[in-house]
Amino acid sequence: MLPSEPELRVSVFVDLQVQGLSDELAKQLWMVLQRSMVTVRRDPTMLVSVVRIIEREVKIDRRMVDRKKQSGFIPPGRPKRWKDKMFEVLEGTVSTRIEGTQSVTREADKMWLVRLLEITRKYVLDDLIVVKNLMVQCFPQHYNTFNR
Repeated sequence: MLPSEPELRVSVFVDLQVQGLSDELAKQLWMVLQRSMVTVRRDPTMLVSVVRIIEREVKIDRRMVDRKKQSGFIPPGRPKRWKDKMFEVLEGTVSTRIEGTQSVTREADKMWLVRLLEITRKYVLDDLIVVKNLMVQCFPQHYNTFNR
């Protein structure tokens, strides 16, 4: 039995509403991940919650892909690939932190390169210690977070 036009409109509206909520959740997750170096020090449970949500979405993606193989249908917006996006966001955070240290230019200081390298070394070392000792505990072991 085919759905009537009003039922179809309600279905499409609900799908759009769910997709909008999913997009809002994703924005919040990426925001927490962008601040992960601070979050893991202050409230590691928040980071763990974000990783759990992403892990749950990865499992749902796998189920949806398996169902597509059987039925040929996959819901709109699937697979979300949030795990891939999570690592992109984390890599971007590292790059942004390093690029943010470049405050002195050649014209302003003749020792600019020495200072830049020292600041970068300090930030990288501090961040590696935090990642190794705190952040790795927030991610499943099979993510191999420290060695990525």
